[in-house]
Amino acid sequence: MAVKVNKRPPTLKIKPGTPEMEAHLQAGYDMSIEEAQRIIAERDKNPASIPYEKYEEAKAMLAAFNATPKAISKTPGWKRKPLPEEA
Repeated sequence: MAVKVNKRPPTLKIKPGTPEMEAHLQAGYDMSIEEAQRIIAERDKNPASIPYEKYEEAKAMLAAFNATPKAISKTPGWKRKPLPEEA
């Protein structure tokens, strides 16, 4: 009896707002959620205190952390019909 081996890596299913999501965002943005909130609050009070690029990174990190995923289609791609312009 042959055993089927899955050669693809497992897909990560990370939900927004979880500690796992925070850990992945910290790796990419090199700051914590608390630090991002502090940067945004400090920049709003005194714009000269924080560089604009760091402020934008903090806003992007918080937006990604609080994002809500939306399903575009429940039909798998291999079952969908091509769009008229693709045919």
